[in-house]
Amino acid sequence: MLGLIQNKRYVCYYNGKKVEICIKKAILSIIGLLVLCLGIFLIFFFSFDKRIENGSERIINTEIKNKDYQALRDQCDEKTFSEITKHKRINIEVLSDNQGAEDVAYYPIKINGKKTMDYL
Repeated sequence: MLGLIQNKRYVCYYNGKKVEICIKKAILSIIGLLVLCLGIFLIFFFSFDKRIENGSERIINTEIKNKDYQALRDQCDEKTFSEITKHKRINIEVLSDNQGAEDVAYYPIKINGKKTMDYL
């Protein structure tokens, strides 16, 4: 397709300066930019669950480190709260994809290798 486009140069004036534009290079640059944007979108789309897992683990570990127990109580039930506060650091493993609907996200998780019925 780009072979059909002639390699003509057009002259434009930008801020009083003469600028030559090659149409073929401009089209290739725009296509390259679109492919790059599509690639970034796909990476974010397919890594969303992993980013939720890492972010939740980081937030909970920060709350444990800062002894912010009220924030932890708001996020989980009493059994899980007592389990979490026994440790100085926890590992979260998401067991499946989002189980929620619309703007609510539920992820069944394992905490430190123990399966729980808790959700992020």
